[in-house]
Amino acid sequence: MPRQNPHWLNNELQFARLIAEAEGLGLFTPDATRALCSEMDLSKRDFAHLLERARKRFDRAKEEVLKGTKRKIK
Repeated sequence: MPRQNPHWLNNELQFARLIAEAEGLGLFTPDATRALCSEMDLSKRDFAHLLERARKRFDRAKEEVLKGTKRKIK
């Protein structure tokens, strides 16, 4: 576990990261998406919205981390 990274313990960030990275790797195949929608009682539209929310949250977090890094360097 990356103990030195304070973002590691942020569940909101890490859960969004997990979803966004899984999507980026193509793990949400049509069969996997159907199974997940069934298990989660979601429509495909709601599932797509959930993926989009996770992607946006993770992208915002990356921007925040990069801005913080730039501030520290100055």
